[in-house]
Amino acid sequence: MKVLILGGTTFFGKEIVRHFTEQGCEVATFTRGNVSPTDIHPKWRLNGQRQSLDDLNKAASFADWDVLIDNLAYSGSDVSLALKAFPLVKQYLLTSTVSVYKYSTKSFSMPLKEADVDHQGRPANENLDDIHWSYAKGKLDAERALIEQDSVPWTIFRPSVVYGPWDPKNRTFWYLARALRGQPILLPHSGNNSFRLTYSRDLATAYYAAVQAGGQKQIFNIAQEEIITLKELLRSSCEAMGNELQTIPVPRESLSEAQAGPHGDLVNVIPDISSAKKELNWTPTPAEVFIPATAKWFKEHTELHSQFPMVEQENETIHRWKELHSQR
Repeated sequence: MKVLILGGTTFFGKEIVRHFTEQGCEVATFTRGNVSPTDIHPKWRLNGQRQSLDDLNKAASFADWDVLIDNLAYSGSDVSLALKAFPLVKQYLLTSTVSVYKYSTKSFSMPLKEADVDHQGRPANENLDDIHWSYAKGKLDAERALIEQDSVPWTIFRPSVVYGPWDPKNRTFWYLARALRGQPILLPHSGNNSFRLTYSRDLATAYYAAVQAGGQKQIFNIAQEEIITLKELLRSSCEAMGNELQTIPVPRESLSEAQAGPHGDLVNVIPDISSAKKELNWTPTPAEVFIPATAKWFKEHTELHSQFPMVEQENETIHRWKELHSQR
């Protein structure tokens, strides 16, 4: 089986390359060529621009591709270009996001179900000047471009916040760096905001399961089984690292976005994963396995720790809240 991955040199893209290669597939990555990691070994490394039809056509003509995995589509035009270049691919797997549930047909509907997204909807609170809305709209349009065509079989995946080694967004690592320095962490919502994360390696196993199933015209949420809180995530991580978790609960409205941390607004993000488990016979990695393992990995990579300095506002807020509580 010949598999072409648009992307594939960082984070969960590397996990996809690694897993498909281990399963005996002939794997190629298509990237700008700026990064060539030594810890993965695709059979071919193809270079080009994702937004260039000429470059995509060259990649398409390189081999008779059975599977196209698109990790780099952020708009409807991105998908349309790929469809033009790869009209004969047997399966098109698109990486989307749970952010598209901003366009859900049901307000406050939990868990998030795949069928609840309205691809034609324009919510009253839509604000495309906001980066979170524009990202969600781009992914929504990418999904729609794939769904509305009939020539290429497709599967769409909606991961939640992806977590694992080498996370380029450094989300949970923001908190872990503070814990390793023995510094307290400001916790909006007292750390009781709940969610499901997506382990980076679980994306690879889910994508391969979809290829094996040979299905088409399906959308799957991919996330962990357990519903956890931010405080539980940090407690489990600190136990694995051998560090004490020090927290200061602070109302979210008292904190800026930077002070609240990367998961400060991750509230009740709970995708329904029953379809992936049933239709793909897929099982996510237990949280008790991947959360401590990732925390230990981060602790060992000391070169990353200095990327997460305490900002002056954060220190001031911690000092102020400590003083306030000492007076009570």
